[in-house]
Amino acid sequence: MIVTPLYSSPMNNANAVAHHRPDPSREHYSSAMIGMFIAGIASTIVGCAQRHDFEPGGVPPHERRPITTDTTSESSTVASAMREVFPHVRVDAVAKVVEFDGEVPIDCHNPKTPRVYLEVTACTPNSREHESLIVTRAVPSHIHAALLLIGLEPGAPGRWHVVDGTIQRTEPSGGAVDVEFVWTDASGQEHLDNPLGWIANAATLRPGDSALGRLDGFWLFAGSRMVNWQGREFYDADGTGTLIGLTTFGSETIAYSRVISPEAALEEPEWIADVSCVPAMGTRVVVRLHGADKGVP
Repeated sequence: MIVTPLYSSPMNNANAVAHHRPDPSREHYSSAMIGMFIAGIASTIVGCAQRHDFEPGGVPPHERRPITTDTTSESSTVASAMREVFPHVRVDAVAKVVEFDGEVPIDCHNPKTPRVYLEVTACTPNSREHESLIVTRAVPSHIHAALLLIGLEPGAPGRWHVVDGTIQRTEPSGGAVDVEFVWTDASGQEHLDNPLGWIANAATLRPGDSALGRLDGFWLFAGSRMVNWQGREFYDADGTGTLIGLTTFGSETIAYSRVISPEAALEEPEWIADVSCVPAMGTRVVVRLHGADKGVP
């Protein structure tokens, strides 16, 4: 099932380069280049923060609901301290939390198409919405800069290639990231979910049987990569749209800790959206990111 993109990204409309699939022979990996690219973005944020010339962002106060009935709950405290540093991206530099806005682009509740196979966890418009839990207008390089501001260290996305018919895998690296989905259901109840709880194994999970077939990995600040395309350097996730991965494309800003090939000819697709957990298509979701104890140097 192909879902019509919910957003029309100015980047995508203005520049056909935005969603390329570069020839690997033209890829140029350079941590220094990424650092220079992101440093320019981050310095702009810091300058604005020092001048206090940006306004608080995020969900309007009248739409916020605490996770619990306690008005001093973590959710309320985090929301009140957030400052918008880019469109759809907020940072609490003291609590070291990043948030960005998104929504559910898939309809796994449609009885005609109940199985939605997943390749990414969060993507940008006009990329992989039909196989992603979240679509967002936040720009991946902006998320990268925001994660630097809260002190996380980027690593590198995972990679894989085939040798004599066998997949050879290189695990991703980077600072560990906790990823949370915050959303409100039709009754007004707010939920704080681990995105892995929205993903199930197609072979073992029966409808409503939430105890089976779960992923048990974690997330890493992989930091995407810079690619050389038509004589220009690009932050790859800005073009490919792979903001938070699940399978491994090698361009993820935030990568899943296990390398999973997206090629069906090599590995049979096995991860689907869990209809018992994923909310309705169009549900607004705040994706919350903060550092975790795990990590791969």
